Amino acid sequence: MVRATKLDRREARKEGAGILKSGMKIGIAGHSRTIRIVCAMLQKIDPSIEAFPIIMESMDLTPAIAHIKDNEDHYDGMLFTGPIPYDLVNAAIFSHKPWVFVARGREQLAGAMLRASLIEGLDARRLSIDSFKEEEIRSYLEEIGMGGCDHDMRFFEGDIYARDFLDELAAFHEQSVRARNASLCVTAVSAVHEELLRRGVPCVILDPSIDGVRSALDRLMEKQRSRIREGSQLVALSIEQDLPNEYALVRENEYLMSLETMKITEEVYLFAQRIQAAVVERELGRFLLFTTRNLLEFETEGLERLSLLTARKDLRFGTLSVGIGYGETAREAKYNASLGLLRARKGGGNQAFKVENGVYSEPIRPASQPDKEYAAGLIDGAFQKAADTAGISLNSIMKLQWIMDRENTDSFTAKDLADLYGISLRSMHRLLEKLENTGYATVAGRNIRTAKGRPSRILRLDFSRHR
Repeated sequence: MVRATKLDRREARKEGAGILKSGMKIGIAGHSRTIRIVCAMLQKIDPSIEAFPIIMESMDLTPAIAHIKDNEDHYDGMLFTGPIPYDLVNAAIFSHKPWVFVARGREQLAGAMLRASLIEGLDARRLSIDSFKEEEIRSYLEEIGMGGCDHDMRFFEGDIYARDFLDELAAFHEQSVRARNASLCVTAVSAVHEELLRRGVPCVILDPSIDGVRSALDRLMEKQRSRIREGSQLVALSIEQDLPNEYALVRENEYLMSLETMKITEEVYLFAQRIQAAVVERELGRFLLFTTRNLLEFETEGLERLSLLTARKDLRFGTLSVGIGYGETAREAKYNASLGLLRARKGGGNQAFKVENGVYSEPIRPASQPDKEYAAGLIDGAFQKAADTAGISLNSIMKLQWIMDRENTDSFTAKDLADLYGISLRSMHRLLEKLENTGYATVAGRNIRTAKGRPSRILRLDFSRHR
């Protein structure tokens, strides 16, 4: 057991006021190094908190899971040192007490980039990054006025549930640096940080901040209140997979569609665990979840971040429609959820509607959903034909089409398109060369940005018809 040491009581109350009840017992799960950092911060927040470390330093989760199953009832809640250990354990067992994790924020990323530039003397524009999504980084750079700068970043997109996840992540970072695609690795995984330093790879780690720990404790306390609050309103979520229409080529590929449905099923169950929902799987690709209003709205930030929708951009064979029904009884909530689902499907799918007291909400859509939908679903024969003809992946064709819809134009310079796509200019040139050779990209003009600048070709993309 790690017990926070005694500090000045007045100072402790001032820093931790309103967060936790005195003497709270919390299980702390994660890498031993990060646990020590979190425990030191708990000392400053409230020295009466008792912290019980649960070490997770490899992909063998058996000891940690066994310990949590045997001891969870002795804790008031579980605090994971980051989202990765949280998701790994959350996928393996059901929680009986509130669980939260310490998030890594933009201040840690900014600190890492500053340290790389000023202390290490490295180019902070060329990074290999994990634990952040590409759109988060791009959005952050836009906010601080650096969106137009020449950034060349590599983002890890591996499967955290793979048995060799840690080895794969370390290899990804090392290869990025060795191949000179990045000058520095930025990771939030302590085990990977230690391994990269051992191999002599420049790396900085995104450690938890005291504000992040305090915020996690706030969420833990709010989850406790949500569990014990009387009169919590019932919520039902009716979820269905939106399949391609009958003319889509991919509908003939039952094997790939089954794999996609399995991926959706996994995500639905993970989401259900986060909102402590009971799941009824009515048939393949159709689910009914039951939870409470407080738990659902707390985990989704008032339905602003519905991960079931935001994660759909990676799917190839359809999207999800979601109906969210509120009610005083399970029957009423289920009925309202069915109404919301019908409205979502009628609107083209890949969205959700909340129904309460006969009133529909505005459509809830993915954070980065395109402005217009494709007439034949996300994939049709023309896109598959373009991918096969040009010799590139179907995902690449779909991402380019998504960029065209979002930017409301079909004409770009290679540099602009590389920035929007999130790959290096060299990689984009290779991609465009294949599209030009097969007629899916044509020169529409030239652009001279400065008096001395070299003219840049403007290419027009078109995947709308068979060739």
